[in-house]
Amino acid sequence: MEFLIRWLQFKNRFVAYRNISFEREAYANEKDLHYLKQRSFWNFLKYV
Repeated sequence: MEFLIRWLQFKNRFVAYRNISFEREAYANEKDLHYLKQRSFWNFLKYV
């Protein structure tokens, strides 16, 4: 659902995908190997 909203917003599928909250969270924390162990379940909401 969020992807469709971002696609309408950015008019580009690639940019829309990169800006969905789960992907933004993943890219922001990709170098932290212990992130998933310390991450709270609803943490992706910070990236909405």
